[in-house]
Amino acid sequence: MNTQAAPIDRNLAALQSARLALHENRLRDAAETLNAARKKFPRDPRVWLLAALLAEKSGRTDEAVRALETANQMAPDWAPGLLELALLHARLDQSEKSIALARKVHALEPANPIVLGGVVDIARRARDYSLSVQWLNEALALTPSNPQLLDMLAHDYQVLGRFEDSLSALNQLATVTENGSRALLGRARLLIEMGRGGDALEDLRVLQQREPDQPTYAYLQALARGETPPQLPPGMVEQVFNGMAAVFDEHLVRGLGYQLPRMVADRILAEHPDRRINVLDLGCGTGLLGACLGRLSGALVGVDLSEKMVDQAARHGVYNKFHLVSVQDALTSTPDGLYDVLAALDVLIYIGDLESIFPHALRLLKPGGTFYFSIETAAADAAANYQLLPAQRYAHRADYVMGLVEAAGFVVESQPVTLRKERGEPIAGLLVRAQRPAVHH
Repeated sequence: MNTQAAPIDRNLAALQSARLALHENRLRDAAETLNAARKKFPRDPRVWLLAALLAEKSGRTDEAVRALETANQMAPDWAPGLLELALLHARLDQSEKSIALARKVHALEPANPIVLGGVVDIARRARDYSLSVQWLNEALALTPSNPQLLDMLAHDYQVLGRFEDSLSALNQLATVTENGSRALLGRARLLIEMGRGGDALEDLRVLQQREPDQPTYAYLQALARGETPPQLPPGMVEQVFNGMAAVFDEHLVRGLGYQLPRMVADRILAEHPDRRINVLDLGCGTGLLGACLGRLSGALVGVDLSEKMVDQAARHGVYNKFHLVSVQDALTSTPDGLYDVLAALDVLIYIGDLESIFPHALRLLKPGGTFYFSIETAAADAAANYQLLPAQRYAHRADYVMGLVEAAGFVVESQPVTLRKERGEPIAGLLVRAQRPAVHH
């Protein structure tokens, strides 16, 4: 019987060595190995793929794109090269290019688990959830009990408003994970959003038995019973924003049309053209207000619960310091009269009962200082002073808030604003400028 030996891959050892060096972050060794391999085998697309990974690791993203485009010119139907280029465009927030390439590589290898994992990541980065659920279901057809895929599928169905499909995925997730806590929590939250709070209570009872000191469960139990908790648990807010930090600016500013930081920064600088002011940015997030203000001659201090948000804000290079505490803790622990300006933009939407906020805000300001804040407005005839919306934000009645601000001793002016868009619809709010009266001699 005649047998034919497999052809020897004379470049394999060099490629494996370069990949290992990249994995271990030995970039110089990887570069030397790849340069030598490219001289011997200039038409090997694998060399160009690894060169692209090296360029991206070195911060040279344009060079990385060119290297992957070269690899794809050499091998137009080579799935690994197409997938890496699609993923690179996704990491660069170039959604249209990444989705087009993802569709192409998916058409080439629709049953390849690595390809499916990559294209799902691309679709989710582009927030194309209709496409992500299609590809997630294809991936689950290959690995039906994969908990990570089920978790993502439940989330993406929920974003699309396909609540029954999301519930089905969570029910399956609960059966395939060891203790199912993540599935129970996701299912309880979904049932509350569906208006079936009573059905969520058993899952929440099990979760609270497992973690009696976890405030999120008590909060969700109150929601499930139809009550309105006075604020969101700080840990819950921190978790949400830690997860969003990397894409927050792109999502909020470009995706949802968020313009408050620019509006408020322009007003602050018009009132203080010399920039000799101390500003406390409450709930600073990724530092959008600081980026709009630029460097001050005084101090710019950021407050946020999310360490990952603060890491993003620090990149602007304009904040003097940060405090990883809640808005309430920052207000109660800061000494009197330190600041010329306070700002709380899109922050009070995570606090229902605002009664304690404004007396402390007044105390922190110098005479004549101003407090800029925004609220999402509830209907004027709403039965309660504040209500918790399905999106887990509070809307406040304007007369309730204005009454608290004036009672604290501020002089108030306000203007209606569109805070952002949600599912294409404008969200109505109020931008408030509250001024501490100047001292009269």
